[in-house]
Amino acid sequence: MTNILWCGAEDIDFMNALDPLLVAGSYDASYARTGITGSTGGVTIPQVVALSVPFPGGPVTSCWLHFRSTANTTATVETRMVGLTKATKTAGEGLWLKVDNPRTKIALCTWDGTTAVELATEAGGSIGASSDPYTIDMNLVDYGAAATVTVYVDGVQALTFTGDVRIASLTSVDTVALFGDSGSSKVVFSELIVADDDTRDMRLATLVPASTGDSTFTGDHTTIDDSALNLEDSAFANVNDAAMLVGLGSLPAGSLSVKALHIVARAAKSSGSTPTKLALGVKSGTVDDGTGQTLLAAHKTYTRLMNVNPVTSAAWTRAQVNAMNVQLKALA
Repeated sequence: MTNILWCGAEDIDFMNALDPLLVAGSYDASYARTGITGSTGGVTIPQVVALSVPFPGGPVTSCWLHFRSTANTTATVETRMVGLTKATKTAGEGLWLKVDNPRTKIALCTWDGTTAVELATEAGGSIGASSDPYTIDMNLVDYGAAATVTVYVDGVQALTFTGDVRIASLTSVDTVALFGDSGSSKVVFSELIVADDDTRDMRLATLVPASTGDSTFTGDHTTIDDSALNLEDSAFANVNDAAMLVGLGSLPAGSLSVKALHIVARAAKSSGSTPTKLALGVKSGTVDDGTGQTLLAAHKTYTRLMNVNPVTSAAWTRAQVNAMNVQLKALA
């Protein structure tokens, strides 16, 4: 069975979030809530690197990486796109994909925080001369001195590389890094998935709170359904074991099966808060509370990745996902 190691590509999924971009065509509206980019409204943020939360299962040396992205073909410089790194590498040092000159080629490179060293560039031009999104998959096998990396664009192999992909002090990867702007043009990302098996047929669907469940916190949690993240929309509890249940929107129509469910929430505690932890749970017939995660005074992204339904211990079904509630529970 395929294990999803991490998935996201929404502004809430990254610790230092980039800006949401609600532009038709920059993301697949059937699946993702939004695309994210380094700047909006013409404001340039040069060389921003945004890091995801680490993979819940820990570091890996082999994986598949899937994402949807515009190629930023209108920019005048080469642009790094998406990389695999460690959470400790705040500049995103690691193994990256980038768009190479003449702006029609995908390239593989290392990045040490200062310099990008190109390892391989595709012979053809899989990226066209438009800013239409592309689906890109990268298969990394045995990160290290004798790694093999194969890259696919829209399902077609674009390049392969065998050799040393290391940078100093990095022996495994546990985080996805996104590159912001390198000029006035934007690079837009959505539908990121990291898995231990072929991702070329995978898609990421984002479901947001859409209905009131069986119990609530204080505050109007029905406001937490925006297409763009807004920390002013919130609900809270100051009693231990208080729980809030919310229903989600339905999965996109079609025959896609459910590989995993990833709960993502942004939360914090006040200086006088009685609860000190947050548990992310699901109600699928009965409730599985999940494990309490320690809250900080500043907002932080908290996640729970479930490759199987924790209530049934079996693979998720579409009917279960469409009918379930997500639970947030305040704990001591």
